[in-house]
Amino acid sequence: FLVALMGIGANPHVSFAEEAQDDGLLIAINADEILSAEEKFLRAHEGLEKALTLALEKVASLKADLDSREFGDGTRESELKILYLEDLSAYEIFYSESLTGAQLLENLESVQALAQEVKTYRDVTYTPGVEKIVELVLVFYSEDVINTATERLTKISEDIGKLEALGLVNVGTFSDKLASINATLTEAMDLRLQAKDMVLAVPAVKVST
Repeated sequence: FLVALMGIGANPHVSFAEEAQDDGLLIAINADEILSAEEKFLRAHEGLEKALTLALEKVASLKADLDSREFGDGTRESELKILYLEDLSAYEIFYSESLTGAQLLENLESVQALAQEVKTYRDVTYTPGVEKIVELVLVFYSEDVINTATERLTKISEDIGKLEALGLVNVGTFSDKLASINATLTEAMDLRLQAKDMVLAVPAVKVST
């Protein structure tokens, strides 16, 4: 998301780049270019609207991913899903209202003020909440990946067994490799279960709108 939204206040000449470590937007400052007051406002205004738009897109993506996950009624996973979807709706309302407000701003000072408000919200509310949501999604995404890998290993083992029975490959040629892969998958399953326990143990607090 926003790495340095406060850069708008320091110098409104901003550019955008995807930041691999922060899921989002890097506002880079160019202190060398001399801009008129109108240009400063337009650059800052454009940057703020872009940042808010990307935030909304990120929230929508997380909502779709989380909503697609099916959990049993009354489970801890189901409880967290409901709470986290409510949190994402609160983030969506904040960023949507901020974007609507940003479109009505008419001077640099008001852009800087809203940028500060958005940055504070990001630091205090959005980022801590999203980190928990992403952890939950990744735990169950990793389960899908491990299950798929296990199914493929089973199929490969069966195919090798057929080739051995036909005398097309020597018996035991791939035994060590298959055992190594199976051990790796077993370890991955154990680690995922540990991660799941930690994620589900984290208390969820509903975000106030």
